Amino acid sequence: MAKLSHRCPPARLHLAVCLLTLTLALAPLPARAAYPFFEIANPALAGYAYAAAAWGDVDGDGDLDIVIAGRPYGSGTGHTTQLYLNDGHGTFAASGIALPGYSSGAAAWGDYDGDGDLDLALCGQTDAGRATKVYRNTGATLEDSGASLVGIDEGSLAWGDADGDGDLDLLVTGCPDGTCSAPVSVVYPNQGGTFGEAVALPVQMGYSDAAWGDYDNDGDLDIAITGRLGGGYATRLLRNQGGLSFGDSGIRLLYDVSNGALAWGDFDRDGDLDLLLSGYNGSLGGDYYCVYRNRGPTDFFLAATAFGAEKGSAAWGDYDSDGLPDFALTGTRDNVRVNSVYHNNGEEGSFGDISAELIGVSDGTALWGDADNDGDLDLLVVGHGATDVAKLYRNGFPATNQRPTAPSGLRATVAGSRVTLSWTGSTDDHTAAASLTYNLRVGTTPGGGEVVPPQADAGGRRRVPALGNAGHGLSAVLDLPAGTYYWSVQAVDSAYVGGPFASEGTFT
Repeated sequence: MAKLSHRCPPARLHLAVCLLTLTLALAPLPARAAYPFFEIANPALAGYAYAAAAWGDVDGDGDLDIVIAGRPYGSGTGHTTQLYLNDGHGTFAASGIALPGYSSGAAAWGDYDGDGDLDLALCGQTDAGRATKVYRNTGATLEDSGASLVGIDEGSLAWGDADGDGDLDLLVTGCPDGTCSAPVSVVYPNQGGTFGEAVALPVQMGYSDAAWGDYDNDGDLDIAITGRLGGGYATRLLRNQGGLSFGDSGIRLLYDVSNGALAWGDFDRDGDLDLLLSGYNGSLGGDYYCVYRNRGPTDFFLAATAFGAEKGSAAWGDYDSDGLPDFALTGTRDNVRVNSVYHNNGEEGSFGDISAELIGVSDGTALWGDADNDGDLDLLVVGHGATDVAKLYRNGFPATNQRPTAPSGLRATVAGSRVTLSWTGSTDDHTAAASLTYNLRVGTTPGGGEVVPPQADAGGRRRVPALGNAGHGLSAVLDLPAGTYYWSVQAVDSAYVGGPFASEGTFT
């Protein structure tokens, strides 16, 4: 049985948590955290409630574009989806591409067909009912792929290679109807650009959030999921057992939350994924965030907790480029809408609210991405404040962040259909070597990514602000048919800046 850890005996647990919360709230912040975020005027961006959004370089021009989906607050109609293109400096204009309207759902970019551009997954309520669709990027527009997927709302979508064949599979969790009495949590395997039969996860959750992450560093993607389970709420870590089979890890976190959000990130720079969880904590009687430190494949330790938010979002991002992942939370706290950025103070489990004076929103999201191409993370905020809003905040911290160096020493070991790719690690000016993630490219043509799409351009610029697809390790294992393949790898730092790709290798 996996071990549950906390800092104090159960009889004194609540007192200890309250003292920890007070200590974190009163802890002085370093001077760097005082720099504000500045709103960039973007009159084209339309705000919505019940909103989802995602950054992605959809047109391949080297800057991050935005998709936003939602509907007006308090309304059951008016579902809308808009794609906005970036001029390269953080100013956005409507793309003119028509997409069906979605709300109360999720959005995720991923190159599922390996053709080098980003495709779009959307789910939520539509004028025709609940739907989940994948829209293929043709270069000129986004067209319905025709994939038959379960329609859900109040849930999540995430792309990831669950079965080790190189292409992106789709994780779908949420509610297929208004009662959510039979929620859905499934993985759709990508079979050469089409999707196979849904594989059910060992827990089925609605009102849910879920994310891929190799928390045990064994080379395959596991799943963290939080949401409604039976008559209550729970958070589960599901371990990838191979062959599209997932099992309950047995890990039980100290606190579960309702109306929650979660995210993976290596806050302590030790080379494994820690978990950020925020929502309503029934045990403590309020809205709290919890940061769980990964101390091994069966041990997640409560490293930090303080006032958080529910009905919102949670996202890691190193806004000050010091190599220590910070995080942003949105949602409601005691029925007040909040939007807070927490600085990682460089101590085990020490975070402080920087009082960034951002607009508070609920029923929406806050997402990190470098909108203006200046090398640091800006913040997109979408949701309901006093009105429905979509605001972009420019990062004003005067940091210099160099790209990681290129990996070296590429090696490929082939044994039948199984190939092990390995490399020598990179270095970075701020992110610790153990905390760098790696992003793999494998193709059937020189420079190609037909097999493992890198979601980055040839120069290494990332098309999605995310961890690398190979995680923290210095190797990756794939199951591939016979043939000649071309491959490379790049490092990604804690601000999601990608370094140059290594000199290309080949294997047969």
